[in-house]
Amino acid sequence: MGSSPATVTSSVPGKLMVAGEYSVLTPGGHAIAFAVYPGLTVTLSPGEEDTLTSHALGVDNVPLKPEGVTSFAHYALRYCRRAFPLPNSWSITVEGGLHIHGEKVGLGGSASVVSGIVHCWSQLVESDSGVEWAQVAMDAHYEASGNRGSGYDVATTTHGGVVLYAPKSADRDAPMIRTLPWPKGLVWMAGFCGKGVSTRALLDRTRPSERSPLVSMRQGVDRLISAWEGGEVRSVLSNVAQLDSLFEAWSQEEGLLLMTESMAKMRALAHEEGGVCRVSGAGGGDSLLVFSDDAAVLKRIEDRWQAHGFPTLQLTLEA
Repeated sequence: MGSSPATVTSSVPGKLMVAGEYSVLTPGGHAIAFAVYPGLTVTLSPGEEDTLTSHALGVDNVPLKPEGVTSFAHYALRYCRRAFPLPNSWSITVEGGLHIHGEKVGLGGSASVVSGIVHCWSQLVESDSGVEWAQVAMDAHYEASGNRGSGYDVATTTHGGVVLYAPKSADRDAPMIRTLPWPKGLVWMAGFCGKGVSTRALLDRTRPSERSPLVSMRQGVDRLISAWEGGEVRSVLSNVAQLDSLFEAWSQEEGLLLMTESMAKMRALAHEEGGVCRVSGAGGGDSLLVFSDDAAVLKRIEDRWQAHGFPTLQLTLEA
């Protein structure tokens, strides 16, 4: 590292979850998610004090605090300094993210912020530091989230591509993270229901446990993983459809409105054209994923969604 600090920038993807949502929080649970662009651009520059500027968050050169809109940046820097101390203060700038009609589209922005800051920090220090930067990012995000969540979102935005993830457990002292190929012939699209949602707020209202249908969801994810790894597209679609039904049943059992009226309408339109749907992530708003083995099916669904005022998200898979 040179004698004076440099300005560094990192381009970080967002994420979409295919399967795992609440069941990944139960023992033995797994998740499949994939990284998408556009994401966020995070820049670290030497400053007088640690600050955050983000037009998307409505902050301009605001000092970092462990709570509120700057909390994820605060903890990211705290954990970076624990891993490899640097003597300077930093001005953090976060740009990008998707907004539609004034609503923020949930693509894992907090995870991207933390991953971006940690990646920038790793560029500032010696390449042979020996620090496990992905773990630094997951630990920082976990504390900033109030010690909730599985860590799949940070793993996905850090590693990129399609990620198979399982959190730490009694018999595994580190998360399991593995990248998967995209099944040949599987096509996808995401649409926005018109309303963003706080994943943290939903997690605060749930207490995942060893109960059916949550256990059935976890088993369904395992079947999907097997089909996905085998490139069996028809089996992937069948298992995604089953998980969609189990997710709705569990949300009703828990008394949670995870399938909003708008999302239900989007799903019905997609089903009429032969698509297979999945709520991406925690539900309650944001994105609906649709899969098929026929691109023409997705085009028909896109047209139907647009006619009813549901925009498709212009996203690309991050390789």
